[in-house]
Amino acid sequence: GTAPSITSKMIYDTFSASAAQTTFTTSTTYTSGKIEVFVNGCKYRNATDVTVTSGTSVVMATGLTVGDLVDLVYPI
Repeated sequence: GTAPSITSKMIYDTFSASAAQTTFTTSTTYTSGKIEVFVNGCKYRNATDVTVTSGTSVVMATGLTVGDLVDLVYPI
């Protein structure tokens, strides 16, 4: 067999949260199941810590603290 080719680019969106912020908007549309969400370096789980559905919004289960760093990583 042959190895699958990797043709997509990765997008890295980074945010600094405001007080109790829950929603973050990606710079481009993502596909559910293809996005990784990190807060202060810790990976968040879909349906437990964060809600990610296809589109441009990522919604945290609870509000974040001022200055929390949010990283969204996903292919285009």
